[in-house]
Amino acid sequence: VMRAEGIVPLQDLLHAEQGLLPKGTTVISISATTDPLWANATRELGRRGSRVVAIQLDPESFGGEGSGASMLPLLQMNRVPTYLIKYGDDLGPVLSQKVTLY
Repeated sequence: VMRAEGIVPLQDLLHAEQGLLPKGTTVISISATTDPLWANATRELGRRGSRVVAIQLDPESFGGEGSGASMLPLLQMNRVPTYLIKYGDDLGPVLSQKVTLY
């Protein structure tokens, strides 16, 4: 379990840790970043045998800048099941939705 308190971008953290994860590991990434490099890091994890699930927090709905929805096409293109969470969402129903990958 990690908490975002630092200056290392999420994609750099994922790249640094990927060699330590055994094949078949499930990585659940929870983030509000809208940096497309993060989506590329999830693709690399998948290539190395990890299963990645993304929980994308929508920064705009929490009072920040950028739309979490902008990350959905990139993550889906990388075959990463992704759940978009907005401020006030009831997590049970949102996280229970079936995710379709294209």
